[in-house]
Amino acid sequence: MTNTIKLDASTAKTINTGLFSAQLEYKVVELSEDHIKTMLDFQKLIVKNLKAEEEAFYLEKSESFLTAHFNAGSKAVGIICNDKLLGQALLVHPTAQFPNTGMTDMSLNDPVETISVIQGLGVHPDARGLSIGSKLIDAWLDVAKTDGRNNVIAETEQHNQYSWQLFLDHDIQIVGQATDPSDGAKLYNHHKVLTL
Repeated sequence: MTNTIKLDASTAKTINTGLFSAQLEYKVVELSEDHIKTMLDFQKLIVKNLKAEEEAFYLEKSESFLTAHFNAGSKAVGIICNDKLLGQALLVHPTAQFPNTGMTDMSLNDPVETISVIQGLGVHPDARGLSIGSKLIDAWLDVAKTDGRNNVIAETEQHNQYSWQLFLDHDIQIVGQATDPSDGAKLYNHHKVLTL
């Protein structure tokens, strides 16, 4: 695998494990503030490998954003195989003290403590075809349930059919549209109510 991003499995809490079809074991892990540098490196790898028409599909987060994310009590998950990071996603768990969901033009009438948002889902370009995105969404849904958050929401760029279809495949329906004020990208808002 070219441009590998290493992540020592012993530095992250394992959420679950599984096997790829090639009988390689992978781990779904909880990433933390200790992994910010690795997460930033992974984002750079993702952005570097985007085609020009895909640049609106992925919004790179800054170190200060990630630090604030973890300081607000939110989470992140990653998938590793042989100590190589293959995918990562941020899980925003808003609170009364930190109510921002990061969603564009979407509001729910439910208490913020019931909401979980997935952001920044990225897959290593050499790991495409291994269902990493699906495994990250599954991990997000498990974490949301464990944390008692039954309203799961996400945002996808409308031209990124693979991404929005992935959420539909998990029964996370498109419930609205928005325009990102920072770059004008047309977005879909997704929502699902989980049974806890």
